[in-house]
Amino acid sequence: MSRSMLEQGRAAYAYEQVRDFMSSKPETVSKEYRSYLKKMPAMVQMNGLGETLAFYYAKDETHRDIYFQVIRWLQRKYGKQLLGNNESEALHAILRMDSPDYRVMSMEVVALVNWMRRFADGFSKAGEGAKS
Repeated sequence: MSRSMLEQGRAAYAYEQVRDFMSSKPETVSKEYRSYLKKMPAMVQMNGLGETLAFYYAKDETHRDIYFQVIRWLQRKYGKQLLGNNESEALHAILRMDSPDYRVMSMEVVALVNWMRRFADGFSKAGEGAKS
């Protein structure tokens, strides 16, 4: 798959996930969502992908929604053979990965979440997707 096709697929997935989330939640939750998306790339870089995903999985519903969105993308991109059939199996698989695969997956998550953050900011500024 070419780099541009991968980027387009990542962007399309991010757009759908953010649009669906923000259109179904009150404005206060949408603001939390945007805030959590903005923090995630730095958390991955400082704490590691596994610890960040475990944190998001263990927190409130909005954090967990982001966790599920990220895991579903990783399962789509890397296959359920690598990441298991459900979200908790995926986290366990990520924690067991060798270092090169872990780094690649970390970069993928940062790229995805950056797209999600951009779309969340755009929906917020446009007044779309957030219901009071």
